[in-house]
Amino acid sequence: MSIHVDKSRAGRCYEWAARVVANMGGECEFELPPDIADLRVVHGVCAMSDGSGRRMGHAWIEYRMRVNGIPGNARTSVVYDPVGRIHVPTKLYYIAGGIDGALCVRYTEEEILRHWSSYKHFGPYDAASLAPLAPKECG
Repeated sequence: MSIHVDKSRAGRCYEWAARVVANMGGECEFELPPDIADLRVVHGVCAMSDGSGRRMGHAWIEYRMRVNGIPGNARTSVVYDPVGRIHVPTKLYYIAGGIDGALCVRYTEEEILRHWSSYKHFGPYDAASLAPLAPKECG
């Protein structure tokens, strides 16, 4: 699976993810699906989409949504990638991106707003989310 990268959004994933979750406006043009739960901005490390094998810090949105046709309150985990502008099942996104979910840092809307207010940027905020990168890849 390859994710198309919108060149106008490249390098701004932390901003796009924060703006969508915190409803900050701007050029987001993304509406959240109805009846979602557990909305989070996630900071982590994934493979670059150019097939080079290089890795990069990245931000995306995770949420849980009701599954049509399944009775009860069954929900499935979905990722919205703000650069590729796609919705993908979380498991598939993590496999395709070589992402270790245990090494990701997840933020609620309130946490994103608090960090943005304190640091005056959209992230990353926690060195743990960049730990899988070699030092030369962080700069």
